[in-house]
Amino acid sequence: MTRLMIALLLSATGLLAGCAGIEATRAVGMANLPIAGIEEVKAEGVAVDATPEEVRNWKVVDVVVNVPEQLKVSEANVFFPIADIVWHGDPAGESPAIRKVQVARILDDALTEAFTVVEGTRPVVIEVTLRRFHALTPKTRYTVGGTHDIRFDIVARDAETGETLWGPRFVHLEFPAYGGDKALEAERMGLTQKVRITRHLIAWAWKAFLGVDNPDPETLPTGPLAATLTPAGGTGTTG
Repeated sequence: MTRLMIALLLSATGLLAGCAGIEATRAVGMANLPIAGIEEVKAEGVAVDATPEEVRNWKVVDVVVNVPEQLKVSEANVFFPIADIVWHGDPAGESPAIRKVQVARILDDALTEAFTVVEGTRPVVIEVTLRRFHALTPKTRYTVGGTHDIRFDIVARDAETGETLWGPRFVHLEFPAYGGDKALEAERMGLTQKVRITRHLIAWAWKAFLGVDNPDPETLPTGPLAATLTPAGGTGTTG
């Protein structure tokens, strides 16, 4: 089972939220429809590419999500807070720093889930540095809706040698966020903001790393991931 760690760079507050040893147990499937709103560019320097065949020989042993201290958190219940992190999908804590822990966990869980289909032998660590995580405030979610906006740098390294195997790349993931009656209906169906964001992150990872042709994050049913992904990188049945 993949071991995870969330390294939150919060030296000013004295908070280090490492989640090493958390084991992922959830799994989802997918369908073959397009992902919307993805921009992916190389980060500074020369990015390394890996073929889907090379990625299938990986064994992801850790996912590290760094949330820089300078990212600003907003708890304001307004239509569009001016901040780097806007997240109301988990209970608020005594410190805004808890939001950094919560959004890091979402990225960690999603990427760990995405790589459960990879069962190779080369140990790999996925490193993520968050740049922006904007979901909706309650005021926006229960009225007009909006856009989920998630931005991060990502790189994959050999866990033993530190060699860069993929990336670094900057990823900008945007997709519509439900509002009003549609948001309420989605919640009744279990499609919370966290569920939808997680599914979109998984779909992005499958397309970017494994070359899966246009997985549709909106129709990812619950079920074993491995059963839905064919060795050729396409999709199987969705159940």
